Formats: sequence, structure tokens, C-alpha cells
Amino acid sequence: MPYRKISLIASISLILTVLQPVVNLPILFQISQVLAQTPADRKAEAERLYQQGDQQIQTSQYKEALQSFQQALTIYRKIKDRKGQAFSLNYIAIVKRTLGDNIESLEFYKQALYIFREIGDRLNEGTVLNNIGKVHEGLGQYPQALEFYQRALTIRQEVGDQTGEAFTLTDLGLIKYLSKINFIFFSKFSNDFFNIVH
Repeated sequence: MPYRKISLIASISLILTVLQPVVNLPILFQISQVLAQTPADRKAEAERLYQQGDQQIQTSQYKEALQSFQQALTIYRKIKDRKGQAFSLNYIAIVKRTLGDNIESLEFYKQALYIFREIGDRLNEGTVLNNIGKVHEGLGQYPQALEFYQRALTIRQEVGDQTGEAFTLTDLGLIKYLSKINFIFFSKFSNDFFNIVH
């Protein structure tokens, strides 16, 4: 009887010892997959997430797009892909601005602008400057918007970005018009206020 009990315990121990690696195999397989990813695999995943975010913007899925761009940014940072980081930061800022968070979008635009300048990408530097102008315009800060649009226009003309130049010229025209309307309204309001007080 005692031999039978020992034999049963030994058999169970042997089975558990043999089966444990099989039971843990899915976990080990997942870990080895992560470790086996090459930088090219990670970059491909970041690009997939970036494209997914772009498609989500097209279908007005802004919160989902934000998550996709943030995940892409994390991967681009891990693999030290500066251009991928800058593009992701720019799109995070676009989504933040679309969701109404202009102040936070400015922070992401500034980070993207810094990287584009660092890597010498003048074309996208102009794009980000124009985007920063749009944030200031949305905040009613027309002099700042005008300044960023003018800086964007200069760069876009220097690099021969005719499409970007056309967009910036349109934005400049609009901001000058809004500034004039704002000035006329403010002048009329001030005169009316002055007449009431006296």
C-alpha cells in the first residue's frame, strides 16, 4: 500500500514535470515572438498602425485614430525612427485639434516641428508651421496665426511645394479677412460702448 501511494505521487510528479513546458508553451512562444521581432518587423507594425490611424481619421474615428498614432509613436521611439516619430506627433496633434484640445495639440506640433528641423525636412517643417497657424487661428489669436502662416509660406516657396503654398496663401487670405472683420467689430463695439458711457 505505501509503495502504491509513493508510486502514484511519483507518477503524478513525473506527468506534471513533463507537461509543464507544454502548458507554458503558448506564453514562451509569445515571448519568443516579441524577442525575435527585427527592427524591420517593428517598423512595419508602426507603419501599419500609422496607416490605420490615417484611415480612421478619414472615417471620423478620431479617438481610435489617436490610439493608433500613439501606438505607432511608441514603436517609432523604440526603434529610433525620427521621421516616423515626427509624422506620428503631427497626426496626434491634428487629432487633438479636431477633438478641440488646441493647447495640447500645440505641444505635439512643437515636438514634430523640432524633429523635422533636426532631420532637415523642410517640406514637413512648412506643413507643421501651417498647422500651428491653424491652431492659433482657431483660438482667435490672429497675429500669431499670421506669423506662422508667413513662416510656412516662406519655406513652402523655398522648397517648391506649390500645393502647400496654395493652402497657406488661402489661410493667409482668410486670416487677414478675419482680422479685418474682428477689427471692424471691435471698433464698432468700442464706439458704441463709448457713446453709452458718455
